[in-house]
Amino acid sequence: MKTTMMLVLAALISTPSFAKDNSKAPCKQIVQACEAGGYTKGGHKNQNGKGLWKDCVRPLKEGKTVANVNVDPTVVQACVAKKAARKNKTASAPVNTQPVTQSSAQ
Repeated sequence: MKTTMMLVLAALISTPSFAKDNSKAPCKQIVQACEAGGYTKGGHKNQNGKGLWKDCVRPLKEGKTVANVNVDPTVVQACVAKKAARKNKTASAPVNTQPVTQSSAQ
């Protein structure tokens, strides 16, 4: 009985640490909103204008409205900023300028 109570208590205490924090994943929130609105990956090929990225995510990130999809503008701004920061980080990464040589011992 004591062991069971300890396990239950440990589970209750640790549960919040496993909860997802959607504020750290604004782009994922946009994707989820688009999916809830009926947009699917590759849908632009199969359906009439229901592609997940082409017809929903990209237009929202460009500040356009999309039918049947409601996303908080601050979430869109956070996603755009996150992607821009990632792009700038990648662009500013040091590039190895030394020539690649093959080792003579193969």
